[in-house]
Parts: sequence; C-alpha cells; structure tokens
Amino acid sequence: MATIAKLPTGKFKAIVKRNGKIIKTKTFLQKSAARMWARKIEVEIEKNGLDPQTKAATFSYVSWEYLTQTKFKDYRGKARFHKFWSSKFGNKAIDSITPDDIEAVLEKLKCSDVTKNRYRYSLSAIFRYALQGRYVNVNPAKSVRSYRENKGIVRYLSKPEKERLLNACRNSQWDKLYLIVLMALHTGARKGELLTIRWCDVDLERKVIFLYDTKNNEDRVLPLTDALVNELEAQEKYSGLIFRSEKYVNSPRRFEKAFKHALQRAEIENFRFHDLRHDCASTLAMSGCTLYEIGQVLG
Repeated sequence: MATIAKLPTGKFKAIVKRNGKIIKTKTFLQKSAARMWARKIEVEIEKNGLDPQTKAATFSYVSWEYLTQTKFKDYRGKARFHKFWSSKFGNKAIDSITPDDIEAVLEKLKCSDVTKNRYRYSLSAIFRYALQGRYVNVNPAKSVRSYRENKGIVRYLSKPEKERLLNACRNSQWDKLYLIVLMALHTGARKGELLTIRWCDVDLERKVIFLYDTKNNEDRVLPLTDALVNELEAQEKYSGLIFRSEKYVNSPRRFEKAFKHALQRAEIENFRFHDLRHDCASTLAMSGCTLYEIGQVLG
C-alpha cells in the first residue's frame, strides 16, 4: 500500500509499504508525480514479488531526512542531537523503538535533568516528523516522562557590579563587547536576537532596532536609550551583522570567552549573559513600567 505525505518543505514523499514495513520512498515536487512513481513500484512488486530482504526505514535515515528537509534557526543544535540519537538507534528500525529504549538511554546520560529533557524534546521532534512521513504510527518519546526542572536562581546586578562589568567590557580585547552588553542591559533582547541584528535594522533617527523572525516567530521593535544611540553612532558602519565574526563575516561572533573574562575582571560570580535580560526587566519594573509594557519590550 502506498501513501503520499506532504513534507514541511512543501514537497511530497511517496511511501510504499508491505506488511507494515516500508519498501521504498522517494520525494517529489508534485503530488501527481509521487502517485505515479508509487503506483509503478506497486506494480513491480505485484509482478516480481516482495524482496524478503526489505526492511523498515532505519532511525538514522529518518533522522537525517528530518534534518535536511526541515528549516531550523539553530541547525547546529539540531545536528548535534541527530548525531547523538543516531549513535544510539542508528541502524534500528524506527518503528521498533519503544519508550523503554528511550528511557534507558536518558538514564545513562551524565547531565542535568534540564539537559535530559532537551534530549527527549529533540527526539520527540524527530518522531513527529516520522509520523508526518508515515514512517511510524506512534511517537514513543511522548510516553517518556519529563524530568523535573528546578527554576534556578535569577541573578541581578547591583549598581557597583554593573559599573564594574561595563568598565571591564570597555577594556575587552573584543571592541564590541561593551556594545552588546549595553544592548542586552538596555533592551532585554536575547543573545540570539542581538547576534542577528544587521546595521540595516538600526534606525538611529527613530531610536529603534527592528528584530525579525524572533524566538516567538514574531517581528519586534526594540526602543533605544540615549546611551545606546550614542554608542551606536560612534561605531563604524558596514553592511551585514553588527556583531559579525572576524573570520566569517556572514556568521555571528562567538564571544563567550570574552564575556567570561570580563566577569572575572569585574569580580562577578554566578552570572550568565541571559541574566542581563532579567536585569533589564527588573530595571523597567522599578522605573514604573507595567507588566504589559515590559512584556512588549522583552517579547
């Protein structure tokens, strides 16, 4: 029996099965072409008989297809999860993987419960794709329990800490560390959002930055403070990303080490870059902004 599945990319996958096992698959731009190909394969099978060596699609094949047929904002992260799960279930028929198999892998992971949940979510996404493609009938990852996550400590900067951090950033070897930290403090934007900002997204006359296709799949406008406008005006303008890599101009700069060194020089402990976003929310609240207004700024 053949089925035609529409993929997230808009293409059509023809899937030919016998006795619940996938015989052959092929992807087409048009649904009619997929149907014709599937019918041709079915006729050949009826004429020549079913190959006894035929097996169901393997996990690694479906996972690879998911990785290449879907658009991601964080492709590297998805590829890392694909590599991990393929190392565990690679040649195993995807429709034979059970919740017990998944739990056994997660229990052996030497990481936090938060990270274990991320691994489970990544696997569940692959199985959702497999459901769309008719590779499986159920998503076994949905039956695997979630690990309890602690809320963690929300860290804010005192006024002296903030001054020390900004001074340390000004003296960093990376000349834009001060700018990106100041933008995080004054706008509350996420690290990933800041790294995607291009000079063409900045309107200094209107004192705003336009963010496109954010984490919540929405466009957003960041209002700029006078201090930020002055700092941006002093920067050298060029095409492309503001915080671009020195080696790959179309890729964002990796600045984790520079930020870590600035924290050490400022003698600040237990603080992450994401905490700058929390600090911004706290500052807005203390200045009299409503929760709605804070939510609009932070997205």
